[in-house]
Amino acid sequence: MQFIENKYRKWYNNIISHAKTRITAGYSERHHIVPKSLGGSNDVSNLVRLTAREHFICHLLLTKFTIGYDKKLMNFALGKFIQNSPLQQRTFNSWEYSKIRESISKARTGHKHSDETKKKMSEKRKGCIPWNKGVTGLTHSKESNKKRSATLTGRIRSDEFCQKVSEGKKGHTAGMTGKRHTEETKKKMSSRVVTIEQRNQISKSKTGVPFSDQHLENLSNINRLNGAKRKGIPKPKTTCPHCGKEGGNSLMTRYHFNNCKTKEIK
Repeated sequence: MQFIENKYRKWYNNIISHAKTRITAGYSERHHIVPKSLGGSNDVSNLVRLTAREHFICHLLLTKFTIGYDKKLMNFALGKFIQNSPLQQRTFNSWEYSKIRESISKARTGHKHSDETKKKMSEKRKGCIPWNKGVTGLTHSKESNKKRSATLTGRIRSDEFCQKVSEGKKGHTAGMTGKRHTEETKKKMSSRVVTIEQRNQISKSKTGVPFSDQHLENLSNINRLNGAKRKGIPKPKTTCPHCGKEGGNSLMTRYHFNNCKTKEIK
């Protein structure tokens, strides 16, 4: 526990001393004079009743005369004031709210969870259902999409990050594994029209994005595997009604049927 002797600590001590010598009428909140996260106890000597405003001011002052990791803890503690409960009757003006948000931002800047903490967080979230699961019709605003796009533009993921993503997905099945789209869904997907603007945006987002050697090798392996699976299996063929030429579906769709030169001549 490291406290700095400055004016903020004097103000803090004055509020505590005054609160100890009075009887608080109306709503009040219990405050640890030395916060529990800094080694304080639940002894009566370390507790005092404060009004909601005094309680907020005291925690704001605690961020002003602590240093190092203790200061980070006090910033987190101040950020907790936004969290309401049935036992707390707190209202904030714009200045107080901005100070709380600044405190949370400072506490999180450069903060990294330990492996042990990450494991605890992971265990706690197991079995939790996401709030938006099964909810349809949710869309991001244009402003939100622009911000997300700006943060991802030019971003290159490290090989270590890609390896972690790959390891994390091993053994997981895709959402559509073993399922089939309904005829209604297929019809909707088929009728979807991609505008030229959307095509340009997709093209622009992919332009200049280099593939890692590992990614290229993975693509090559997948193509060889798929080729081996299709080997010996004849591809379905179709006949153009305009020129009578027979060929594979993809090429025939591209150069014949509605795009057939014979049709244009007729």
